[in-house]
Amino acid sequence: MDGLNTRQALRRKRILNAINETLCCLCTLRVEESTVHLFFDCPFSRSCWTLLGIHWSPNGSIPERLEALKATFRRSFFMDVIVMGAWTIWLTRNRSVFDGIAPLFPLGSCVSSLLSLLSRSVSHLRSRPI
Repeated sequence: MDGLNTRQALRRKRILNAINETLCCLCTLRVEESTVHLFFDCPFSRSCWTLLGIHWSPNGSIPERLEALKATFRRSFFMDVIVMGAWTIWLTRNRSVFDGIAPLFPLGSCVSSLLSLLSRSVSHLRSRPI
C-alpha cells in the first residue's frame, strides 16, 4: 500500500509542497493523508469499516493489523471484504480530490459505493458458469 499516491507520498516526491495540500480530504482532523491515516485512522474510513463489521487494531503495521483482524473476523471472504472496503475508501477519496465531490459524511458515499460494488460483484458471479 505504500505505493499509493497519497498526499503524503506526493509530498515526499516533491509534487505537493504546502502542508494544506497534504491534509486528508475525508475528515476534519487536519492531519496529513498517509496510507495508515486514510485506511485506518480517518474517522470517515473507520465509519466505513464499522459498517462492514470491521474494527481495526489501533496499533501495528498494515500487515500486523491485517493478521489481527483475520484472526477475529473468521469469514472465508475476509480478503474480499477488505479489498472492497479499501477500494471504496480510495474511490471516495479520489472523487473528493479530482472531482471536488465532498464525501457524504459519515456514511453516505461509503454505503452507496459499497452497494454498487456488491451488486456488480454479485452480477458477475451469477453470470459465471458453475
